[in-house]
Amino acid sequence: MTGAGIFIRDEESEFVLGKTLTRRGILTVDEGEAWDLLQTLTWLSDLGMNKVDIEVDSMNLRNALQNVNVDLSVFGDYVSECKVLLSQNCLFQLGGLIEMPINWHIV
Repeated sequence: MTGAGIFIRDEESEFVLGKTLTRRGILTVDEGEAWDLLQTLTWLSDLGMNKVDIEVDSMNLRNALQNVNVDLSVFGDYVSECKVLLSQNCLFQLGGLIEMPINWHIV
């Protein structure tokens, strides 16, 4: 089993809402990070949340999100799905390791 915990904080960093998820099977660390982000983006979209800053602490995931090359692995599939959700909601912004803007328009 693979699990994830997602939580939302307000502008004062106070806890607002949380969710835990489990998935059958074993994922690598990178796959788990990408799956977690995908679940987070899907949940935020389902909630109708906008103007959201998302914190990502995986350098491999950040690099993959910025990479335009196609990755046919399980990790690459999750990353591609994340890119689609990010491109559909321009108000989602990633924070975390790299303090530089990311262009989410997929070519």
